Amino acid sequence: MAPMNTAATARETQNDAPGPQAGPEQPDRAGGGGHDHGPPPVVLLVVAIVLIVGSYLLSVKLRDMGRLEDCLMSGRTNCAPIEVPADR
Repeated sequence: MAPMNTAATARETQNDAPGPQAGPEQPDRAGGGGHDHGPPPVVLLVVAIVLIVGSYLLSVKLRDMGRLEDCLMSGRTNCAPIEVPADR
């Protein structure tokens, strides 16, 4: 019996394997029918700006509250800022 060519046999079994075949039933990804590109870049830019501004405002508020807490923990009683109306 002659030895079988294993490379040719492997190629034949791969071609016979069931699976997706290139043909007319495959959707064309380059076509204009699919809208799977995600949100437009402008929307992503707006979301990024909102997150950055929100993070900045949160950090400013936390910093001010930390200063007030440090003042109170040191035993002072005049830590809170006094707001004077501007019309007087």
